[in-house]
Amino acid sequence: MELPVVRTSQARRFAQELAQLATPGRSSSGARLRLLRALDQVDELGAALAADGIGWVLVKGVGLSLSVWPDPFLRSFSDLDVFVEPTRFASAVLVLARLGYHTAGTPDGSQVHWTFFRENASPVELHHVFSREFGAPSSLVARFVATATPVPSDETGSLRVPSPAAHLAYVLLHAYNHGFQLSPGWALDVFFLLERHPDCLATALAFFPREWPVCLSLRVAALLVPALGARLASLPSPTQRERALLRLLAARLDHGGLTTIDSALLRVLASPTPWTTLGSMVSRYG
Repeated sequence: MELPVVRTSQARRFAQELAQLATPGRSSSGARLRLLRALDQVDELGAALAADGIGWVLVKGVGLSLSVWPDPFLRSFSDLDVFVEPTRFASAVLVLARLGYHTAGTPDGSQVHWTFFRENASPVELHHVFSREFGAPSSLVARFVATATPVPSDETGSLRVPSPAAHLAYVLLHAYNHGFQLSPGWALDVFFLLERHPDCLATALAFFPREWPVCLSLRVAALLVPALGARLASLPSPTQRERALLRLLAARLDHGGLTTIDSALLRVLASPTPWTTLGSMVSRYG
């Protein structure tokens, strides 16, 4: 599979990962078996959640592999990311417990997800909020989950992902949540989402409140994958603050990568509520 060109500094830094993504040989029997086992997990969990009347969607990783990537076995994944409404989060935790999953310890209340483990299974990250850097009404999460769409390549129809626009919006927000300290894989997710669903961008950018840093994330994705640059024409002009952040990002990407301080600074300055985000960070790390 031919990948779009990745920014030179990042292509060097993540050369091994990118080479694996572009190599058909990576679709080994082991990779295929791991994905198929993960799908069995999703079928089991999805059925159990549905039996309790809990709406859910699978985000990122496996969901993107099957719905937008040209070869679903090439995109690696470390866990299964499941999103539920905040009001059903406790019920979903009980469902996972009944299925034999457990947490490694007492989860931190500030986390955007709780991670559950089961022997010989991929970890499950159960999400119920969009970001710990700033709040969002539960109705917005409910609308996100309600966009659930069956994956066309899943014959059972039980694998559900957000609508393309909602999924793209979340992928962009997730990169911000990590202060953009991720490999270029997330920008490739954006590229393949827009390749498969070219008309979803406007809806994606309008899914979250306008002041959220989704447009900024798309501009960052275009720094990593220049082919996305053509998608920026429909965006409003960046603010002076966004221009400054993008200059900082570009400089750091080409000179050693983002530091933890860079990442924190970006999250605070790009936040719709900078003081709330700063306070959240201080409470977690101070």
